[in-house]
Amino acid sequence: MLELKYNEKDINFMEFRIRDSSLPCLMYGAENPSIAGMVKLAIHYLRRAILKKANFDIRNLNTIKVAKSWFVPVLIGHAVDDDFIQPRHSDLIFDAYMGDKNIIKFEGDHNSPRPQFYFDSITIFSTKLQSMN
Repeated sequence: MLELKYNEKDINFMEFRIRDSSLPCLMYGAENPSIAGMVKLAIHYLRRAILKKANFDIRNLNTIKVAKSWFVPVLIGHAVDDDFIQPRHSDLIFDAYMGDKNIIKFEGDHNSPRPQFYFDSITIFSTKLQSMN
């Protein structure tokens, strides 16, 4: 799930966070084969909503291309044993990113609990961003 945190007091400050909670969906899908149609329908709906509200097509997303032209500070976190989204994907985005950047790798896989130092790093990163505005 992509979550947008918006601070109404300062229009220039926006913070995007990705919160992943796919495990319950995958567990349900494993027990119910009709879920494939539901996912397809959900993606179709999301694509239309994003086209309407943000004026871009999610089918044309290219994170490497975007990373080469963005300068907003970014913090990337990735579990080293993630076999759902390979750590190499984060490395490619990090290498291409032109702005202030930091990458944190931690033990575990895609669904492992995140270590406290990762949450501490997110807090420091967010505090730093807010103090810049």
